[in-house]
Amino acid sequence: EKTGRISEIVWMPDGKSFIYVLENQEHKNNNLWRQVITGGIPQMIKNLGNNEILHLSISPEGKTIAVGQGKWLHDAVIFRGLQ
Repeated sequence: EKTGRISEIVWMPDGKSFIYVLENQEHKNNNLWRQVITGGIPQMIKNLGNNEILHLSISPEGKTIAVGQGKWLHDAVIFRGLQ
């Protein structure tokens, strides 16, 4: 599926293409894609699963891609009347 929003985008070191994460609104079925700037059909690199994508980075030689992903967990504690 090629619909959704681009959450991360990074140029490849050679400047001839870029990679991006395409995710849907519920952060399900996030996919990593590569697009060559001369045109053509994007190439899907990998399905990244359901967790939110937090960061995308490429090594200087362009052979390794790092993806940070996870879930936000929130807890709150309120203390009242402390003396």
